[in-house]
Order: sequence, then structure tokens, then C-alpha cells
Amino acid sequence: MTDTPAPSAPLVSVLMVSYYSARLARRALDHLAAQDRRDFEVVLVENGVGDGAWAHEEAARRAFPITVLTPPENLGFAAGNNLAARHARGPWLALLNPDAFPDPDWLSSLLAAAERHPPGTAFGSVQVNAAEPGLLDGVGDCWCPLGLAWRGGHRAPIETAPTEDRGVLAPCAAAALWARADFVALGGFAERYFCYMEDVDLALRHRLRGGRCVTVAAARVRHVGSGTTARHSVFGIEHDRRNALWTVVRTTPAAWFWPLLPLQALAHGLMLARAARHGGFGAAWRGLREGLAALPGPDGVWADRRAIQAQRTASLWTLARAVTWNPVRLLWRGAKTWPPETERGGPQRGKAHERADG
Repeated sequence: MTDTPAPSAPLVSVLMVSYYSARLARRALDHLAAQDRRDFEVVLVENGVGDGAWAHEEAARRAFPITVLTPPENLGFAAGNNLAARHARGPWLALLNPDAFPDPDWLSSLLAAAERHPPGTAFGSVQVNAAEPGLLDGVGDCWCPLGLAWRGGHRAPIETAPTEDRGVLAPCAAAALWARADFVALGGFAERYFCYMEDVDLALRHRLRGGRCVTVAAARVRHVGSGTTARHSVFGIEHDRRNALWTVVRTTPAAWFWPLLPLQALAHGLMLARAARHGGFGAAWRGLREGLAALPGPDGVWADRRAIQAQRTASLWTLARAVTWNPVRLLWRGAKTWPPETERGGPQRGKAHERADG
């Protein structure tokens, strides 16, 4: 018996996390099959316990390789993607939600951008509303240091989509490209989040270490949005409020965190009031309480903060240019973008600035 040569590693590993979303995921796989380049694999995690048969059927019939992972419990989006990344073979990780349907040149556009931009850059896509193609779903995530995050350009006219690459705070994880080396160096997504805002947290940690984020104008997907989970459900509201608190605690530099603390408390109060208007006060309050309860302790969120801030190499000025300081922009989901060449980039590999963030 002779040894069979190991297949060559693909350039890109497409990570997809499903939760009882076979119908949408099959459509996403159809769009991957139509890509104009073939040097990719798919690593598919089916978080729906007992619902993995369809994924194995897809793996057997597709022309591109699919690795199917069926954990014994629902890991959530964050840990699910981390699991997929550990099984990925490519140097590039393309995150693709089951409800995101890429254009045929999606992967090639992202990889071409990777050639144009310096190392240490993460890439996002222009997301078009799948149900209303005349509207955008978003062009990159925005974040205000008061603890507010939103998808910039959500439901803006399609004519406002960027025509060239634009710097953004964070790429939405529904359709993004990360260098595997950067993703691993950051430790992947924060698994305690389970789902919601883990992509903003990841990008902020990337930026704290000197990284950049760019939306690629030519890389387009049609995104259903909340195709796997309901963002405005009790579950979604609770996790959103909890994770919003954790993100501001983990990633805000001390020079901003302490002076802004009263305004952060006010912002959380306003978000509770907003949830109450829509019948979600109980869920929002539970999320906030869970977030606060997880702050102390050796494995708590405050310990996360110390480790994250100790590795910051980016200047406050660089970070200040990327975040959104006007919280009112949340009301119309205003996007913030800029020419990427105006931003210095690339994670610095040297010693982090010494600071006390207690």
C-alpha cells in the first residue's frame, strides 16, 4: 500500500457557521460554486445539534472541498468560527454567513485587495440588502466609545456604495477576509460573547495592535440579515446589551474609558429605555446584569481588559480617527469611511507601550 500524497493547501478557507440554516447555507454554497477562482475550501460548522446530515450531503456533491464539523452542542458564532479556523488549511480566512450570497468575483476581489494593501489589513465587503437590492445592508461596522455599535450605511441607497476601497473601523463578519496569521495572533473571536458584536471586538483588538480594516468596493454580497438568529428577539437583545458592555470595557483605552464613564452609563441607560419602548426591557436588563457580573475575577472581563490594553501599540490619535465620536449617527446608521492610504497600518511586532489600566 502506497501513501497517498496530501492535497495541496488552498489559498483561502471559507468559514461558515450554520444553526439549522440548511436552506440558506445551500444557497450560499451555490454562490461559492460560481466563484471565478477555485483555490478555496469550505469549513462548515453545523451548530444545530442533529442537523448535520444535509452538510455531509453537500460535501459529497460539491466540486470544492468541504470539511463538515458537527459539535455536540451549539457553540455560537464566535466559538464556531474559531473551531472552523482551527481546521482551516489556507493562509487566508474568509468568513461567510449562511445568509450572505457573494457575487462571482467576491473572493477574487478580496484577494486582489490583499495584494494592494499592506500586511495587517482585514477586509470587509459591500453588503447589499438581499430583499431590497436597491438598498445597502452595510459598508462596515462603526463603534462609538460610549459603547454603541452599528452597521454603517444600513438601508442607505445602493447609489451611496463606495466605488473604491475605503477605510472602516471594522469589517462585518458576515462577509470578511482575515489573514490567518492575524486572526490567530488575536486569539480569534472572544468566545464568551457567543454571538453579536464579536466582530467589532475583534477589529478593535486588531486596531489596538496597529492593524487596519478596509471595505473592498468590488467585493459584494447580498445579505439577508438575521437569517440564522433574530437580532431583535429576547435572545438577541440580551446578548447585544451584554456584549456591548464587554466591548467597551475590553477595548477602550484608559485615557478615554475613565473620563467617558458617566456618559457610558448614560448611553446604557438610554439603550435600556429604547429596549423598553419595544417590549425588550427585561432582556436588555438581564444582559446588562450578566455583563456586569462577569467583570471581576481572574477569568473575568476586566482581566481580559488588562491583557488587551497591555498589548496596545496604536496611538490614541490613530484610534480616535477610526471610531465615531458622535453617538447620534446611530439613529440613521451613518457610515464612517476614509481613504485607506491616509492610515498607517500593519500590526507592530515590537514591545507594547507600558501602561497601567487598572
